[in-house]
Amino acid sequence: MLLPFTPARSARRRRLLQVALLMCACAPAFGLEKVAVQLKWRHQFQFAGYYAAQDKGYYRDEGLEVTLLDALPDGDPVRSVLSGRAQYGTGNSSLLVYRARGEPVVVLATIFQHSAAALFVRRTPDGKALPLRNARMMLASGDDELQAYLLRQGVKPADLKLLPHSRRVDDLVEGKVDAMSGYITEVPYLLERAGARYDVLSPRAAGIDFYGDNLFTTEYELREHPERARAMRAATLRGWRYAMEHPEEIVDLIRARYPQGASREHLMYEARQTAKLMEQPLVEPGYSNPARWQAIANTYITLGMLPRSVPLEQFLYREQVPDSRWPLVAAGMLAALLGAAAIWRVRSARPGPLPAAVAPPAPAAPVAERALDAACEGVWEWHPQSDEVRLSPRVGELLGYGAGGFAPADRDAWLQHVHPDDRMHLVHEMSRIGSDPVDDTLLVHECRMRCRDGGFRWTVLRGRVTERSGALPLLASGTIGPVSDRAVAERERLSGVLEAMPGGILIADRAGRVKQVNRAAAACFGYQPGDMAGLSMELLVPEVMRSAPGLPRELFSRPNLPGRVLTARRADGAHFPAMVHLAPIEMAGQGLSVVSVRDMTQRQRTEQALHVSSERYRLIVQTATEGIWMLEAGDRTSFVNPTMARMLGYEPDEMLGRPMSDFLDEDSVAQLTRQNQRRRPGEAEQGDARFYRKDGSSMWGWCRRRRSTPTTARTRARWR
Repeated sequence: MLLPFTPARSARRRRLLQVALLMCACAPAFGLEKVAVQLKWRHQFQFAGYYAAQDKGYYRDEGLEVTLLDALPDGDPVRSVLSGRAQYGTGNSSLLVYRARGEPVVVLATIFQHSAAALFVRRTPDGKALPLRNARMMLASGDDELQAYLLRQGVKPADLKLLPHSRRVDDLVEGKVDAMSGYITEVPYLLERAGARYDVLSPRAAGIDFYGDNLFTTEYELREHPERARAMRAATLRGWRYAMEHPEEIVDLIRARYPQGASREHLMYEARQTAKLMEQPLVEPGYSNPARWQAIANTYITLGMLPRSVPLEQFLYREQVPDSRWPLVAAGMLAALLGAAAIWRVRSARPGPLPAAVAPPAPAAPVAERALDAACEGVWEWHPQSDEVRLSPRVGELLGYGAGGFAPADRDAWLQHVHPDDRMHLVHEMSRIGSDPVDDTLLVHECRMRCRDGGFRWTVLRGRVTERSGALPLLASGTIGPVSDRAVAERERLSGVLEAMPGGILIADRAGRVKQVNRAAAACFGYQPGDMAGLSMELLVPEVMRSAPGLPRELFSRPNLPGRVLTARRADGAHFPAMVHLAPIEMAGQGLSVVSVRDMTQRQRTEQALHVSSERYRLIVQTATEGIWMLEAGDRTSFVNPTMARMLGYEPDEMLGRPMSDFLDEDSVAQLTRQNQRRRPGEAEQGDARFYRKDGSSMWGWCRRRRSTPTTARTRARWR
């Protein structure tokens, strides 16, 4: 039955439609799952990725409403998560210890590739280092790497006067304690501002390199809410990527949310140090290496902090990747059914034999052979288990042989026809595809092959493993073709350019394997130029990435890598610092990376010597019995040592930026002005001057002044 149309019914329908649309729009908000993250410390840049994920809506995009819980006094984030107060937390490598005790904690993602924990030890007023034994020390709970460091240095807990951690840097500055634990991301900033003299003792210097902040949860959360855990991890890592790319924005966000916290300068300092600990931009946020976790466990075990066996299988989160084969299987079955239906329809519509005009298709093999011949390509086959090699007659023709004249029986015989400078690279490539049980990447390699007349011809090999028995490669096959004269000329020009460069240059593919290297780079690494072709660029990556499969490939597939000092490894196994730059190029349709390498050993030694010299000069100036005063252009005070400030009754900071004339009587100002006008840079003058102290009293001092070069316009004065 049809109801008649009326305006009232139309208005009612519009209202129902509006309500329905409103409910649809609000559905995502109503469906947000509420979770809490327990932070291990107060709000600061240490948790920048979580703030970014909140502010940018990354958590909401994943269907989550996340609350960040500030650390409680003497609180333990692990206990907070285990008790159910929070579903997720931030913790350090001590999560291993909890796991060994039977606590069901699981690491979802590693944020800091290196722990920020360090030991800060004050120096005596005369600049001497304090011994650790019998030191008054504040250690926080969970400072496992520092305890391991002390044990490795032969310092036991009984050798220390351990005090509760006050979290106040002033206690170290004021001498209430001799040493305290803290984060390298902020404590140096505070100590420098306080003018303290101190030493930093890092566990990494003793070979104890633990992971830093980790996002963790429990087995219960993973079992009951696996999708929520996946979403939490994905949104958090997305937030960290944003925070590392926009640190100034996140610093301003932290300041706006928590105005009672650190200053902007303080947070920017923390951001710069955090990027170093996260190995940005080299290492993707969230990455961790099971082998390195095992090394951390071994350190705990060696120092008696863990039992002998700590299984890691359930400790490290592995995202469950859905099986992507069933859509392909379903598509194949559907295609087969559709094909069968089409054939049935054709046959039912046209019974009887096919007309003579419809010829059957040619067999696939002859068609492929004709196509390869037309492209001047030969075919090769290699059986890795027997080393047997088979080459098509076309390969011999490319090298000037007659039919059957070029038929090496095995790989070694084949390699004898490869140019010596290209041979090692091809050996590495074939060994890779012949031994890796899962690597199905395409082999693409250019090399020179000896022709029948004794000359060499550039060829390009392409292929991959085509048959396996389980994980065992049985057959690799592909094609061999000539490289065009233009490509050969481009390669020769490139080689000439590389050799003309004074610095070390390598060319690597996106899988991180060396394609070409100049003599300067080979000498830098202690190789002969021909021996480096085919080597993995893992020799350039930091320790944290060397044992991680796939990471060199990820590193060298990045579009750019700005200059950065990494740890490199020579042919004899020695390590050295290297400045590395990466830039992408395209050659013959292949994506490559140009790697510039510079040995920084001598430069670091020079910088270290300058630092030691500068530190010695600073100590001499700070402890001098004479007053020392430095002026910048405009007669502004840039530095006074404590003795000078003490003579006039000021703190050094009170005198900075003020002109010297503020502290002199008029006659002394006039005298010093006349001397300054007639004195040339480098010359020294001396004389008496009358100063006014902070309390209004005056004093006479003997002054010796020397003016630096006009470019620095700096004046140094000594007073007695």
